[in-house]
Amino acid sequence: MLISTVGIIIFCKDVIAINILIIYLCKFIYKICVLFGRGSSLPGKIALKLRPDILKSAAKKFKVIMVTGTNGKTTTSAMITNILRLDNKSVISNNTGANMIDGILTCFIANYGKSGWAVMETDEAYTRVITEYLKPEFIVVTNVFRDQLDRFGEIYTTWEKIKDAILKSPESKLVFNGDLELFAKIDFKNPVFYYGFKNGAGEKKVNAENAFCLCCGERLTFNFITFSNLGDYYCENCGFKRPFLSYTLDEIIEQTTEGTKAIISGVPVELSVPGVYNVYNALAAFALADLAGIDKEQIALGLSTQGSCFGRNESIKVDGSSLHMALIKNPTGCDQCIDAITLYSDPCSLLFMLNDNWADGTDVSWVWDANFEKTAGMQYSKVLIGGMRRYDMAIRLKVAGLDEKKFVLLEDDNQILESVSDCKGKVFAFCTYTAMTGLRRTMYNKGIVKDMWK
Repeated sequence: MLISTVGIIIFCKDVIAINILIIYLCKFIYKICVLFGRGSSLPGKIALKLRPDILKSAAKKFKVIMVTGTNGKTTTSAMITNILRLDNKSVISNNTGANMIDGILTCFIANYGKSGWAVMETDEAYTRVITEYLKPEFIVVTNVFRDQLDRFGEIYTTWEKIKDAILKSPESKLVFNGDLELFAKIDFKNPVFYYGFKNGAGEKKVNAENAFCLCCGERLTFNFITFSNLGDYYCENCGFKRPFLSYTLDEIIEQTTEGTKAIISGVPVELSVPGVYNVYNALAAFALADLAGIDKEQIALGLSTQGSCFGRNESIKVDGSSLHMALIKNPTGCDQCIDAITLYSDPCSLLFMLNDNWADGTDVSWVWDANFEKTAGMQYSKVLIGGMRRYDMAIRLKVAGLDEKKFVLLEDDNQILESVSDCKGKVFAFCTYTAMTGLRRTMYNKGIVKDMWK
C-alpha cells in the first residue's frame, strides 16, 4: 500500500491531489505509530520530505494559536486548550510536547478533516519556520530567559527569531508578558495586548538579570520583581517603562504545593498547579481566552479544572510513594520549581535527574546558577540522583549543602523507580527533558502510568 501510494504521488501532476495523498499516507503511518505506543514526529518528517510546504495545506481549516517562549509553553497551551474545550469549542493541540515543525505537522495530519481552533506550542527557534506557512490568529509569548546556550545563544538571539516570525504574520494578535522589558520596545504592525503583575503583587527585590533600558542602555529600576527580570520596571534616565497592562494579576491570596488562589483582572481563580510561574501561565491563558471571546467566569472555570501536564508538577503513584515531577532546563525555571516545592514543610525525599542530550541542552553548566541551596533546608530523608550526568549533579548538590550521607546514585530508571517506591511518601523530582521522558516511558511500560504523554 505504501509503495503504491508513493508511486501515485510521484506521477501525479495535481498539487492539491498530491498534498491530500501525502496527508492521508502520513495519517496512516501516524495510526501505526500510535498502535505501537510511540509518540511521534515521524509522519510529519515524512510529509516534509515529500512536500516541504505541506503544513499550509494540512492546517488550512484551523484558526491557529501559537504559544512560544522559554518557559511555560506546554502549561499555557494546555490551559488555553482546556478553556476552549469547556466552552464547547472544537480544538486540537500538540499536547505531546512535539513542538518543532515535524511534530506540529504531525498533529495537523492526525486531525486532518477536522476544523476549529489549533493551539500549537512552538519551539522558539521554529516560530519563524511555522509562520512561513501559517498566519496564526494569535501569537502568545510567555517569556525569554537564558536557556540551552548551545542552541539559542543569549536571550537576544532567541528574541530575534521570534520577532522574525511575527514580521511574517502582521495580522496576528500578540499576547505578550508585559513584565519583561524585552517585549516593551517593539515595532510591529500587529495589535499587542500585555499581561503582568499589578503593583504590589510581586516580591520586593533589588536586582534582575539582563535588566537594562532598551532605549538608552542604563540599568532599569524596579518597583518590584516577581522573579528573574520580570516585574514593574522603569528607566530613571529616559523614562522608558513597563507598558499598559490589559490583563493583571491583582492579588495572590494563597500558595501551596498543590496550587494557588489568586485574582486575575478582578476575577477569582483557583489554580491546581503551584508556583508564581504558573500564575504567569494562567495570566497568558486568561488574556488569550478573553480576546477570543470567552466569558470570564468560564475562563476561571477552565483554569481551575486544568491539571498538570506530563512532567510539569505531575503527581504519580509509585506503590506507596507519591512522585511529583518537575521539568527543569534552565536556572530561572529551576528556581521557580524549587520555590514551589519548598512550601512543603513535612518530611519528603528528593530526586534529581540530569541528562545532556540535545533536547536537554548539551551544556549543563547552568546547574551552578540554579538555587539548589534552597532545597538543603527541606526535611528530606533521601536524595536520589540519576541521569547521564548524575555525578555532576551530585557534586552540585554537595556544594549546595545537601547531606551527602543521604545521597543514593542510581544507574537506570528501574533502579530509580525501586528507590522511589522504597521512600514511602512524597518524592519531589527535578528532571531534565529526556530524563523525564525516559523515566515516564519506563513507568508506562510497567503500567504505572496509563498514557505515555498525558
